[in-house]
Amino acid sequence: MALSNAIRFMRMVSTDESLDQLLEQAKSEKSFQQIRTYLHLLEEYSTYMTAENKKKTLALLYELLMHPDGDVRRKSGQIMGQILANSGPKYRKERPHSARKDAMTPTMMALLDESVSLWEHYILLCLHPDRKVSPKHALRISNSLKTICMSLFASCDEKEAQPMLPPLLRLLWQAEGEDRFVLVDAFSRIPWSYFPPESLPPTIDALGKMVLSGDVPLQLNALRALEQLRLHRPETEDAIVHAVRQLNVSPGPHSQVLDCMRQRVLGLRMNEISSGEVSDFYLSNLKNAVHWTIKLVQIDLLCDDVRRHPDSAFHTAMHLSNLLSVSEHLPVREYAGQRLLEVCQALTISQRNEIAIDLIRELESGQDQISRFIPPYAGNIICMLPEKELLEAVDLLEALLHGGLVRPARTALYTLGEVLNDLPNNPAIAQRILGIVITGVSHYDSEIHRAALMVLCKEIFGSQRISMDFRHDYFVLLHKKLLTILSEPREGKLTFFNRAAMLNYLYRFMIACQVQRGGFHFLPAKPAAFFPGTFDPFSVGHKKIVEEIRSMGFQVYLAVDEFSWSKKTLAKLMRRQIVVMSVADQWDTYLFPDDIPINIANPKDLAILKHLLGHTELYLVAGSDVIRNASAYRSTELGSAAEYNHIVFYRDREEEAQKPPLSSFIQGKLETFSLPSFFETVSSTRIRESVDQNLDISMLVDPVVQSFIYENGLYLRTPERKNILRREDLYFRRFRAPSPELPGEMARLLSQKKEPLGVVLRARPQELLGWVVGHTLHGADLYDALQSLEAANYVRRHTSGRILLIDHVHPEGDIHQRPTVCRMLLNELLARSLEYDHTYAVCRCQAEDTSLRYALEQLGFIPVSGQEDIYYVDMRSPVMLLQDVLLQIKKPHHDSNAVKAVVRKTRPKLRRAIANLFPGKLVLCFDSEMLNQALMERVETLNGVQNVPPGVRRLGPYMCVPYGKILSDEIVPNTVTKSLRVEKCYQADASSFEVVEYPGYSPLKNQIRTLKSFRRPVILVDDLLHKG
Repeated sequence: MALSNAIRFMRMVSTDESLDQLLEQAKSEKSFQQIRTYLHLLEEYSTYMTAENKKKTLALLYELLMHPDGDVRRKSGQIMGQILANSGPKYRKERPHSARKDAMTPTMMALLDESVSLWEHYILLCLHPDRKVSPKHALRISNSLKTICMSLFASCDEKEAQPMLPPLLRLLWQAEGEDRFVLVDAFSRIPWSYFPPESLPPTIDALGKMVLSGDVPLQLNALRALEQLRLHRPETEDAIVHAVRQLNVSPGPHSQVLDCMRQRVLGLRMNEISSGEVSDFYLSNLKNAVHWTIKLVQIDLLCDDVRRHPDSAFHTAMHLSNLLSVSEHLPVREYAGQRLLEVCQALTISQRNEIAIDLIRELESGQDQISRFIPPYAGNIICMLPEKELLEAVDLLEALLHGGLVRPARTALYTLGEVLNDLPNNPAIAQRILGIVITGVSHYDSEIHRAALMVLCKEIFGSQRISMDFRHDYFVLLHKKLLTILSEPREGKLTFFNRAAMLNYLYRFMIACQVQRGGFHFLPAKPAAFFPGTFDPFSVGHKKIVEEIRSMGFQVYLAVDEFSWSKKTLAKLMRRQIVVMSVADQWDTYLFPDDIPINIANPKDLAILKHLLGHTELYLVAGSDVIRNASAYRSTELGSAAEYNHIVFYRDREEEAQKPPLSSFIQGKLETFSLPSFFETVSSTRIRESVDQNLDISMLVDPVVQSFIYENGLYLRTPERKNILRREDLYFRRFRAPSPELPGEMARLLSQKKEPLGVVLRARPQELLGWVVGHTLHGADLYDALQSLEAANYVRRHTSGRILLIDHVHPEGDIHQRPTVCRMLLNELLARSLEYDHTYAVCRCQAEDTSLRYALEQLGFIPVSGQEDIYYVDMRSPVMLLQDVLLQIKKPHHDSNAVKAVVRKTRPKLRRAIANLFPGKLVLCFDSEMLNQALMERVETLNGVQNVPPGVRRLGPYMCVPYGKILSDEIVPNTVTKSLRVEKCYQADASSFEVVEYPGYSPLKNQIRTLKSFRRPVILVDDLLHKG
């Protein structure tokens, strides 16, 4: 998986067109978090870019240095430094053994020359951005030079760094004005060992002049640089002391801060500060107007005061915690966090706990730009707590993940990653934290999923702070679960990009473990418990069953059924997603692959399952009621479910005690247990009722699942069971010849006409509502039929092929229902006549016959020019209107008479509007109820169950498979009914289409495999490919 993702993405970054598209997407992105994801990608894969593509990437990163989010600017600067360290391809050939260590090939020298030129170009761009850039953005760019510089030299070895130093040193020695501060800030990020001895005197001289400049922030920065230089290069001590002694600190607003830095550089002890000065520093550090360099020294003074007066440690710690949470300047936040960790060593357990809880609360409520920097310090402080308080802090972080809000969940995951990095040897807590992180990886929200995957792969498996032995144990624990979670489909290009980058860290860890430890040492496989079910939804009751089975020493495989015979289930992939989230923190519990359908009633499927598990002992999991009632356990076929080992859970032991023992059904080993009474009451019905009332269901399902259900509006007023089709009150019958049951006038017309077709509409049992008769009209008979030469000529000119003449329409009963009866009769007659290749229809309609005229207009008929009593319609390309809105309305509104009345009232307007849209074209209108009834009768006849009395259940040999919208979520009586969840997807120009799975359902191939496992011949009810 890691390799395939990496190869796909490497191909993208290595071609100009795809990289340009990727960079454009990153440039137009507004979300801070998604921009960070793009930056992680560029960091991971910039190695494989060509030189030209690296320059394009540098241009984008330079623009991101103006971004308002400090973390985005810093990450962009770090990647710029890595690319600038070598702007050509990163990997090179191995040096021959006979070559000198410092030898370079001509190609390498050329690459270095290009890198130096590019580095010098970007130094100048950072110091002097384009004049079009606003002062605020220009300051952000300039301040990013230190990050670029630090990253660049960290990515070079000493030999490669030597050509990179002169451009920066020349600018530092000649710097004037505001450039001095930026260059000193960048200069102090370079490893001091890289400086050649001859560069040190002019550097000390330049810094000494800045110390005397009178600009306090610049003086502090220069003094800090001299302090570090003296520490790392002892030979410079005399020159530095001489330069710093020239500084005479005059009384002023920040004289004490400046004097403190002077004493530190000279190696003297800092002066003690008074309580009043401590208060002033607290106040000053929280003011935005005070420069960040001054705040850093004031933090040092406060921490020095803690060493002198330990009783002030908690107050100072709270102040540093506030700075970490609210400071506008990133250097201040980071330095406050570092010094907070030192001060916490002097605190009591209760005080540390208070600081930790305060920081966790800040994760929940703080701004994203600030709370992102809290986890490294919060995680370290949490690890200073005793086990009880540590677990309480982990509980709080887990609650943030389950809360459903993206930002707190994300920062909670980062904090948990830091906790695991700093955690002393405690396998139980480590497993708990890993379970929470895996829950994040399985989360339905893409941002939380990406953050959790980054924490797991980069911050845990990619961390050097966790020993290889611990990381090995973590991988052995979760590798299989991680594989099953990542195998589930996820949409979004950014999610794929993130996965490709993060799995690289995991792959590198696996290779390192192979090299250092000789591979992974996996534990012997536990017996396998195969637990199938619809899990609609997966509840705490199901989770309790899984926990009980695990406690018995089994690994559990959860197989989500494609459908339920009687219940309307949520889309399968959604149910699988709910299962994954529910059991993410349950070790040895895995989701069974979607592309391997297992029907326990099919011995061949069970044999496949046994083969897949190899030598692992297999148990089937089922409820006692399933074993007593399911046909799979009454089968005498060789290899049936009854021959396998079973784990059975009881719902009511007292009731079970009165029935025959389960051992009479099961031939294999039998393990049993019963659930606590509360879990027996948890049901799908109870969950649906609670959702309908908008109640808290966190006691019935996992908290993350609760958020998923409410955010997506699932189970809201959704009927639990499928609708079993029944015979409707109205039905049609067709006739091609007279019959004794027909009215006399209809029988007479059928006997007199050539090629007649008649339709009767009745209400059960035998009430006649109306009838219609038509016949095929030949060209030679047009005049005799229409009694008008003009009308005959008009029809002859405008029609072709076989013509249907409607002879008579006769509605019965209530006068108010006659227009509707006329339309239904004509609709059925015209629909049936299409089978006989009729291409046009003609009908005479007298002015006083308003019912017939009403029906003709809604079916698309138009009058013949000059003959207002003769209507015709083109039947060659009929428009079909499926009137199924009532099927889309949920209960209780579905059964409301008022709703039905409104639908019936507005349907004629819709039919007339469509007829006006396609004048002269036949508009066939089908009520879904009538259509379903016709299909039901046809399927019952084919399946041989048309004469089964009501209330008797006797299944026919065939399986009915609706392929499209018709009969979806309906059950044909006495017929196994399973829908294929598919839809048509048209090309942009509607020239062609393909049939694909409906969103949320398994691929079409997997759905077909499920049908095949039931070993029944299929009646396919198709409304997608069939043209009607």
